[in-house]
Formats: sequence, structure tokens, C-alpha cells
Amino acid sequence: MLSQKISSHKPPEYILEVFADPTSVKDIVKGILHTIFFHRYFPCIRPTSLDVLNLTLPAISDVELETLIDARVNALVRHHLSSSANSPNGGVRGRIAVQFFEKRRRKVAGGFGAGLVGGGRWFVGGLAGRGVGGVGGGGGGGGGGAGTGEVGAGGVGGAATVMNEEEVCWEVWTVDVTIATPRTESDRTKVRNAMEKMLQNAAFKIVSVVNKDKDHIPPITTSDANPFPYQIVLNPKLDNWGNKFGLY
Repeated sequence: MLSQKISSHKPPEYILEVFADPTSVKDIVKGILHTIFFHRYFPCIRPTSLDVLNLTLPAISDVELETLIDARVNALVRHHLSSSANSPNGGVRGRIAVQFFEKRRRKVAGGFGAGLVGGGRWFVGGLAGRGVGGVGGGGGGGGGGAGTGEVGAGGVGGAATVMNEEEVCWEVWTVDVTIATPRTESDRTKVRNAMEKMLQNAAFKIVSVVNKDKDHIPPITTSDANPFPYQIVLNPKLDNWGNKFGLY
């Protein structure tokens, strides 16, 4: 089965704007990401909570997810530290996007024949590859792909059928973060009030969206523990779903 990322699909995107100072940005962004996953993480979870500023936010007790969130938030802070040197008097902005995917399978007719040859190897397009996948994508006859190839046998030179797996993004949450360093006590009070207000607004928006927008959620068609793979992307390029990493 060949794995293929689909970048032409334009999923719904929800923008969450937050404001933070350097000492609070980690807790604020982690709290928002945990709130998103609490409502969009479909495997069995052990719920917990995070106290951030004056709010108690829902969270998930999952080591793998927590590790990924920590890594992305730490990268955001490092980006702030490197950028703040170039803008000492203004706020530094960064983005973190959470992308959710569904898996779709379809049959694709191979351009070259495929069949079994001696030793249990697939013979594809004149090239033999041991195991699954083969050379040239496991029966696709052309460029290779990630994942494994499921090829219909029909003898050497016969028609081949490849099961192609597509991962289609169906929802995106973009956290737009502005980090500012207060200079005076008056500034600190203003920043604190702004942080609390924007965090509360972001949390309310998440709850509102998940309760209202449900029609675009794909049906669960797999027995995998996590039916909807996800990615957390630091500073994603707008309208470019190829700039992705951290798939789980």
C-alpha cells in the first residue's frame, strides 16, 4: 500500500489569537493545544487538567502527545529568543498549527506488470525488489512512495493493481502567538490582563467550534488505535500543506 500526502485539499481552518509574555508563553500555548486535542483526539484518553493563569483547561495524559507538544512549544520559544534580538521594542509573532488527517484508500492501475519470481520477490517494471514496496514504489511502475505496496499478482508482464493510501487533511487549528516583554509595572498589568482575556477567548472559541462544526469530521473507517493522524507544525507556510512534520 502506497502512502501519499494530498496537498490540494483545502480543509477548514480555525485561527486562535493569543498574547503572552516570555514567562507565560509555554503554559498558555500548551494549554490551548491540550484543549484542542481534548476535543479532537479520538483514542481512549485519560483526562486531566492544566491551570493556566486564572483558567482551568482540559488536557490529555498521554506521554507521546505531551512530548510532541513540549517539543513544538520549546521550538516556538527558541524562535522568539532569536527573533526578539531583531525587534527589541515590539512583539514577536509565531504560529503553531495542529493538522488532523484521515486515511483514504483507492485502487490505482499500475503501468507495468507485476508478478512473483523465484524467492518470493516481486518483479515490477523490469526491476526486482525484495519484500514490500519494491523498487519504484511496489508496482506503481514509476516514482517510489512511502509505505508498503499491495500489488495484485497476474504473472510477469500482467496488469497490476496498487492500493494507494491518501492522507487528507480535514481540519486545521492555527494558534497565532504574539510574545511581548513588558518594561514597566504598568505594562506588566496590561499584559497580564490581555493574556487572561485572549486565553479565555481562545478556549471559548474551541468549545464553540467543536460543538457547532461537526459535518466535516470524517467517519472512522479504520481499526487503528488513532483513526486520525495529526501533525503539529511550527510557523507553517500559508496554504502549503506540504510543509509538515510530526505525523502520529
